[in-house]
Amino acid sequence: MATLIKDTHSLIQTLRSGGFTEDQADALKAVFDNIDFSELATNDCIKDLRIEVYKITAAQTLIIIGAMVALAQAL
Repeated sequence: MATLIKDTHSLIQTLRSGGFTEDQADALKAVFDNIDFSELATNDCIKDLRIEVYKITAAQTLIIIGAMVALAQAL
């Protein structure tokens, strides 16, 4: 599982210096530790999806142009 916080000691120190109690800082760290990022899309996933959308859009455009040419020839 991917983690959001790499340096938890630094997180606790930052929270403590910002006014959090030790218990509050520990609780917030625990929340971050339990976030599951496995279902989030990566940049590569988004790039692949964008390419697929472009392919579909191009195919649909060619089909529409082909249909319009066929209709124009039929008239």
